[in-house]
Amino acid sequence: EELGTAFGVTPVEQVKQDPYVFLSEKAEETNTVYIFINDYLDFDQRQVEELLNFASQGNTVFMSANYFGTGIEDTLGFYGELIYNPTSANLTTELKPAFFNPALADTSIVFEKGVRKTIFTKIDTLNTVALGYYRTEEPALAQLNFIEITHGNGRFIINSLPEAFSNYYILQEQQAYAANLVSFLEGDKIFWDSH
Repeated sequence: EELGTAFGVTPVEQVKQDPYVFLSEKAEETNTVYIFINDYLDFDQRQVEELLNFASQGNTVFMSANYFGTGIEDTLGFYGELIYNPTSANLTTELKPAFFNPALADTSIVFEKGVRKTIFTKIDTLNTVALGYYRTEEPALAQLNFIEITHGNGRFIINSLPEAFSNYYILQEQQAYAANLVSFLEGDKIFWDSH
């Protein structure tokens, strides 16, 4: 509910259908955004094809997850790797996300509770722009967590910190990170997946 207000006057439509079914009915849409936020996304081949068609027509697909599935990863040429921490049931103790855009540089953002660290270890450098990373001792490009992939006339914007959109962090003082993420999304209409 809180994030619906992040888009101002842009209409937000909640989608309760399979993405393949929904997108096959929206074949003529342009300049819209389709949002997927979940720990685990694994689109089948039909869904991947519809998402690719949707983006290529001038739309944006935003995905925030810890796992994206090989179908979309292989097709778009990226790989998200979950960094395991055996001492904390795979939950990372602290994540410090940051953006490459200096206007969005807020070094105070820290996620410390119930987060998993997924980084993009492979990207298609011809079609991908690095937008964000985790601040660590390692180089920023080795800690990518936010990318944009051009596809046809549209794009896929992919983030690996879905916990940023959880009630816990939205209602705390960490909502600025989620707000900065959605500031990359522009369209005449927003489709929000809740399927």
